[in-house]
Parts: sequence; structure tokens; C-alpha cells
Amino acid sequence: MKNLVEFLVKPYLEHPEDLSINVVEGSASTLLEVRVNDSDYERVRGPEGANFQAIQQVVAASGGSVKPVVDLIETGSTSLEE
Repeated sequence: MKNLVEFLVKPYLEHPEDLSINVVEGSASTLLEVRVNDSDYERVRGPEGANFQAIQQVVAASGGSVKPVVDLIETGSTSLEE
């Protein structure tokens, strides 16, 4: 799942070296927290969130029995799991 998210996000990045994907596995779902360089954030998000929604839909369709949840984290914010 992490490889799929990386494959879908990287084309939007000017700074692919700053891509970070944190995976938090639960019994019913898997959370994938995506962090990118500040300058890439809006590009990944897309107009009105369209790019990131498309990424979420593709990942959700590939999830099988475990529901994958993809979250784009703004730099400077902290996740609930940290």
C-alpha cells in the first residue's frame, strides 16, 4: 500500500526526497500519513483537493479487507498518533 501511495504522489513533487509516508496499522484500517515539502503541498492537494481525492480513491479501491485511509499532513502540524 505504501508503494502505491508513493507511486501516485511522486509525479506531483518537485522535492521527492522530502516525501515521507508513515504507516499506522489497525485491525480494521491502515492509516497512511503523507508528508511533503511545503512547496509541493498545494500541488499534491490540487485544485479544491481534487488530486488528493483521486489518490485516496485509488488507494481505497486497492484496500481489500483492510480499509486504507490516506491523510495529507501539512508541515508544521502533528498527527494524532504522534
